[in-house]
Parts: sequence; C-alpha cells; structure tokens
Amino acid sequence: LGGGLTPSGDDFLVGVSAVMHFFSKSSLTPPIDSLFPLDLKRTTDVAASFISFARKGHYSESVHSLLFALNSTENDTTLQGAVH
Repeated sequence: LGGGLTPSGDDFLVGVSAVMHFFSKSSLTPPIDSLFPLDLKRTTDVAASFISFARKGHYSESVHSLLFALNSTENDTTLQGAVH
C-alpha cells in the first residue's frame, strides 16, 4: 500500500515483524510469514527484498538501532541517537 520506493504498508509489515522478532519471548507469537503477502510481485523490488530478509529475521542496522534504543535503560539519549 502507498507509493514510494518501499510502500508504507510494506514498511509497516517489516516494522511489526521486527518488533515481534526482537521482543518476543513466547512461542505463541504468530509466524512472521503470516504478516506478509505471498505475492511479492505486487510490490517494488526494494520492498520485496526487505520483506524477504524480514521473513528470515534480518533487518537493517537502523531498525536494530531503534529496537535496542527502545529497549535501553538509557532511553532518552539512545533513542535520540537512533532516530537521527
């Protein structure tokens, strides 16, 4: 959904997947594959690549930085650095 190199709907799915993967402590978490459309031809090549990596639990450095910052006890400083 949406325009751009990585449509906003695809970005949202990758973000939800990253949060589930990073913060999940339960085997009750639904499989990440259940979040993603099966037909990656309906999105851009770049978004399809990000989704393919997310299915394997791989995310960009900026996503990891943000997740670690959200989980940090020094949240203010770490979070500011992650979003800039």
